[in-house]
Amino acid sequence: PARGDRRTRAEHREGREGHRTARDLFRRACTADPDLSEAHAWLGRVSAGLIAYGWSDDVAADGREGMQAATRSVALDPRDPYAHYSFAIVSCYAGSANTGALAAQAAIDLNPSFALGHLVLGMARLFDGDASRAVAPLRHGLTLNPNDPQNVAWHILSAYAELLSNLPDKALESANRALALRPVFGPTFEALCCCTMALGRCDEARRWGERLAEVDGPEAHFIAPMRASQPEYDKRIARLCQKATA
Repeated sequence: PARGDRRTRAEHREGREGHRTARDLFRRACTADPDLSEAHAWLGRVSAGLIAYGWSDDVAADGREGMQAATRSVALDPRDPYAHYSFAIVSCYAGSANTGALAAQAAIDLNPSFALGHLVLGMARLFDGDASRAVAPLRHGLTLNPNDPQNVAWHILSAYAELLSNLPDKALESANRALALRPVFGPTFEALCCCTMALGRCDEARRWGERLAEVDGPEAHFIAPMRASQPEYDKRIARLCQKATA
């Protein structure tokens, strides 16, 4: 693939099997050429994806494999922003969000126009409890790369960063952008429920809460690190959802 988008077609496909197929391909690439930084970078990335969307059968093992692959990628090519991005996103799901933020900044320092670097910096800051400083890099990353197949997740993260920074109007705009990209997705419904409830639009919030209850899937795991490590954020989200469905 072109340098602007190195992912396999398999990784672009939604779902557990697409990610697993991509992981098998990246594993084979690492075996075929152990010194190919790119192969290790995307093995790390797809490992993070399996954990993030709740598709991992063994989170600890996938986290170790992802961290090892991303670390190897950085060691092989420390001038490649993709390598640092891989290390950053795996750190968010299998290590330290603070370490992830440092790796994301390293990617941006190497290439200030690297959208994924800005996006994962925003994710890392949000997971590390700094929602207000997560807003700008998430917005900037989405501006740099408005057509990425994974943007539904980045818009949802942006919505939470804005909501938790007391910007509910902006948060609702971000959640609606996620809805436009993927009309049936539990995490989007949760974000919309929270945003409309924060704005006092109780009937709308209740409807989104009802839609959320109808969707059953593991995909909401991608904000789990934030809720697990930031109890105050978790309480605010849970409180809004409870008020909407009371």
